Formats: sequence, structure tokens, C-alpha cells
Amino acid sequence: MTSYGERDGEPVLAAPELLEAGDEAPRLSERWAALPHRTRLAVRAALAAALLVAAGGYALASRPGAPPPPPVPWPGAASHIGYAGIAEAPDPADRSVAFALRAEATKGTPVTIEAIHQGYDTLELSVSPRLPITLSSGHPRRIVVRMTVLRCSGVPIDARLPFLDVTLRNDRAMQDVSEILGEAYADDLSRSLRTICDARPSPSSPTS
Repeated sequence: MTSYGERDGEPVLAAPELLEAGDEAPRLSERWAALPHRTRLAVRAALAAALLVAAGGYALASRPGAPPPPPVPWPGAASHIGYAGIAEAPDPADRSVAFALRAEATKGTPVTIEAIHQGYDTLELSVSPRLPITLSSGHPRRIVVRMTVLRCSGVPIDARLPFLDVTLRNDRAMQDVSEILGEAYADDLSRSLRTICDARPSPSSPTS
């Protein structure tokens, strides 16, 4: 309420009165106590739920992220190619011999054999089954490598570490590896090439 007074015969504006005499603003605790019991219970439940949600959100936000999965191994480290013996005996008539390989993925991730080569220009190589083929763990594949002698001069008769160049691929990369197939393969290759190249050529057979 606004009131006016007089000073020296002139009207003056008095300070407004915000509350009537004796009135006081109700305290928060008094307002809370005045609420119905059900209302207070509902407010408490809502506050508790809000605190739980806030705490859960903070925990999720502050929790460190899961580490990334380890990378897939290189294809050469995730597969094995071994020598499995002579598949077809050396034949001087067509100047060829076939060797069997055993190939398998070893790390639980598939590996594809894209190509198999050998480094001697005196030999021609073919592979069965046709490439590419995909290897999987627990399911070894038999691969037959046939070598045909183009000329006997320069064949690796005495090679002690003959190898095959293999191109492998998996989800990580494509990789060229040199597969050294061991002493048994070296001995069989040497004997087979000697059998082919030491045979007496027939009139229709090419000479070395």
C-alpha cells in the first residue's frame, strides 16, 4: 500500500508497506509441512528417481570405453602350408610330377590362397583345385601342385631349400610369402627331376 504525508505543508510520498503489520512470509519448511502426505511422498519419489537417473548417466559418461578388438593376424601368420608327399609319380613321358600340399587356416580367421608360383623358369607349374581357395580353421585342404619340366638344363636338382611363392589374403592384408616345405619336399623334388631328366629320351620326346 502506498501512502502520502505532509511535511511543512507539502505532501510527500511515504515508503510502501509490503506486508501488513504482524504478517510474515511462510517459511519453506512450513509450506512443505502444509502439503498433503501423498503429495510429499510423490515429490520424494520423483526426486529419488531423478537422482538415480542422474547418477546412472554420470556413471555411463565417466566409464572408460571398451578397448578395440585386436587386429586380425597377418595372413602368413594365420595359416600353415605343409608338404604332404608325392601326389603323382614322376613321368618321363610327359616330363611332369605332382606334389600334394596340406593347407589350413590356424588362427580362427579365414585365409584365401590367391596364387602359387615357383621361381624356376625351367619348370611350369599348375595348381589343383583352381585358385583362389579359402582356408578355414579345422578344415585342412589338399592342394596338388604339378611341375612340368620345360628343359633339364638349369632345373633345381640339387636345391636343398626349394620353396614356393604363395600369395595370401585375409581381412587384414594381402601378403606374399615364401613357403619352404622342408627336407622331405627337397628330396622328393630332387629325385623326381633326376628321374625325368636322366631318362633316355624317345624319338618323340624333347631333349634336354
